[in-house]
Amino acid sequence: THTSTRGVSLGMKSAHADPPSIMGSGNFDLQYNSDFGTQFQILNTNKVKMARINAYPGDYWNGSAPVTSTTMDNTILQAHSYGITPTIHFSYYAFYLTSYNLQLGSSSKWYNIGRTYALRYAPNSSWLQSKGISNWGVTTYIAFNEPDLPQWWTNTSANGVPAGTSMPIHSGSPYTSQFGGNYHDALEGFSNGVKSVSTS
Repeated sequence: THTSTRGVSLGMKSAHADPPSIMGSGNFDLQYNSDFGTQFQILNTNKVKMARINAYPGDYWNGSAPVTSTTMDNTILQAHSYGITPTIHFSYYAFYLTSYNLQLGSSSKWYNIGRTYALRYAPNSSWLQSKGISNWGVTTYIAFNEPDLPQWWTNTSANGVPAGTSMPIHSGSPYTSQFGGNYHDALEGFSNGVKSVSTS
């Protein structure tokens, strides 16, 4: 028992020998700011290596096709200049449909979003290389916001609220068309879109 406990302790010490290197910060919110130099500098000073950049529907979708923005471009480049690797978070709350009539959309919509962003921001993308940046870029993406929180749902059944991305909403689910699409198909499409882009 003593040996086993000591082994776990040593393993934890090794895994966390440099805690800042596995830490990140958020939210870097494009809806409210366009210059994050001060925040990136704070992360750099504290040797924190990652940051989450929020993108809202208007930042990544124009109603018929994926879009990127000058603000996103500048934030990605600014992150690089401070030695910070960004994660891009694609925000979609369920209340966007009921409040703004913004549908989640189909698998093909999210495939195109994933592919568009990977083509632009993945390591060794043509765009990053045109800025003199190689072997660096976005490799981690987050899609959607707390889809299992009851306050975001308007048509729950007696079976309760679906567990969102932790237990995907599959075809045939009573929630399949609730938001003009379903999370399972959207996530699958998004993932396939990102993976369709080579980063070598």
